Amino acid sequence: MIISRLCEYAQRENLVSDPAFEERPVRFLITLADDGRFLGTRETQGREVQRGKKTFAQPKLVLVPKVGNRTDGRTACLLADTIPRVLRGHDQKPADRATHADFIDKVRQAADGTEGDLAVRSVLAFLEAAEAHPPLLAPLSAELAESKPRPGDWITFETADGLVLERAAVRTYWRRRHAQRREQGQGRQERTLTCLSCGQDAPASETHGKLKGVPGGNPSGVSLVSADKAAFGSLGLPKSETSPVCSNCVEAYTRALNHLLAGERTRYRDNDSNVAYVFWTREPIEDDWTVLHRPDPQQVRKLLGSPYRPRDRTGVAAGDENAFYALSLSGVGGRAMIRDWIEETVPRVRENLRGWFQDLAVILDRDLRDTDKTVREGGARGEVFCAWPLGWLTRTLGRRQERGYEVPPKASSQLFRAAVLGGPLPEDLLAAAVRRIRAEHDVPPVRAALIRLILNRLTRNRDEGGTEMPEALDGKNPQANAGYRCGRLFAVLARLQYLAVSPKATIVDRFYGAASTAPASVFGQLMHLHHAHLSKVADKWGPGTATNIRKDIEDITTQPDLLTEFPRQLSLHDQGRFALGFYHQQAEYRGRSRERGGSGGEEPLPTGEPSESPDEE
Repeated sequence: MIISRLCEYAQRENLVSDPAFEERPVRFLITLADDGRFLGTRETQGREVQRGKKTFAQPKLVLVPKVGNRTDGRTACLLADTIPRVLRGHDQKPADRATHADFIDKVRQAADGTEGDLAVRSVLAFLEAAEAHPPLLAPLSAELAESKPRPGDWITFETADGLVLERAAVRTYWRRRHAQRREQGQGRQERTLTCLSCGQDAPASETHGKLKGVPGGNPSGVSLVSADKAAFGSLGLPKSETSPVCSNCVEAYTRALNHLLAGERTRYRDNDSNVAYVFWTREPIEDDWTVLHRPDPQQVRKLLGSPYRPRDRTGVAAGDENAFYALSLSGVGGRAMIRDWIEETVPRVRENLRGWFQDLAVILDRDLRDTDKTVREGGARGEVFCAWPLGWLTRTLGRRQERGYEVPPKASSQLFRAAVLGGPLPEDLLAAAVRRIRAEHDVPPVRAALIRLILNRLTRNRDEGGTEMPEALDGKNPQANAGYRCGRLFAVLARLQYLAVSPKATIVDRFYGAASTAPASVFGQLMHLHHAHLSKVADKWGPGTATNIRKDIEDITTQPDLLTEFPRQLSLHDQGRFALGFYHQQAEYRGRSRERGGSGGEEPLPTGEPSESPDEE
């Protein structure tokens, strides 16, 4: 089914109209005269992409000849390739020298096969002159050095008439060669099998194309279907014939996946979890699904403000609704592994995304700052924020390392699935969030938002009849849960201690772990000390400040009912509610004035959140 859906996408996007060619981002063009003289170089300009607050121009996508598997290190592409494979001595490695020789040989064959096409002859003359006299490349190398090329950047040739690759004679010549090579390959395949994708009886492709951009896999690409060892075979079928797919379907699904993996609006790459997600719809629509991993606050507000319209569901005949597809992939060596497959109707996905962001809404106790230290749009302290990127939510569960974060293995896939399908999240993620709070002694806003999401969805799913957690502290409808109230009380006592003595090691540093798991073991001592702290606050900040904090303690312990005793032990869910209560009370204090017992925004706070996924670099 997955390969069939990808083949449909390839047909829809016209990706297999010319199987002899494939798209490649070509960054540099070498301009030649008709006699092969070097005239200059220039960079191509493709479409612009937005990454954070910066805009980048990508290299232009050019149709280049498809040469098949190039992992042997000796096969070059015709008239276009990476810089070391095209230009002699330009940071060449031993493998590049062998490929460079094949590159010149292919140009020489094309010059003969195109019956002396003038543009191809000019390229051949340039390459042969550079081989005979390498210093001729010095001006070209100097111009390229100014643009700081990368080893993987592609380069090709142009003349006064345009790109050499786009000449009709070159296209006709390569289509003829490609067809001959396919006929020779099919002639060697005597066994005819039923294709698992299209259902037609045809020779099964022995090898499948490579997928680029799959985290964890080889840079040269990974295969979705492969069986290169005898132990993987069955029923006497070699290689990929164990899962027979005809060559046309292999070409279609490979191009579709590579197109999705390269698209800015069709993929999300999480390098911390070594997983890439691609998503598309059966019929093209205007929805921007990057709202999941790169949410824009205005885009999220538009999504939340758009009411559910029944005609999205009832105005279309059953079975004819547009479908949303998502596939998650990881790589190990030369193989791709399918982590998850999602298929759902587009109206339901829209509704699920709306619910996702509603459940993630939480008041901010600090400013959210971008990499340039400016406050993120809608991310000022005291505002309710819900546009949390998936990468932030995953990273808040992990421990920061030298490179990236050590996150729970399945966290990224579980979050993505819950966002698209609207289901509950496992308790494992709640346990991971609680562990990070105990280790760091801090509840950042993104972690509070994730805890609220998990708790509310678990409450709805189990139909426990419990109260859902609010976005912020609600004085008119106080929460009765003991864990939540203990968390609020702990934040009040921490604030009281800070105002009274400003210690180097606060009660949060010393007692958060015990208070959030076994309140009865800690709160007796803390409540005994708070009277002395109130006296110091009255002397230091005035009686009004002490009175306001005393009222907070009374409200928590008496509203909505009397808190007669502290729980001996809190369940995992109540530990999450403890963290939310602690966070909400902190956010309340950080928005209050000094006279009312708050910090007035002057208390030094940690700023910033886990940076977005490396996918956004």
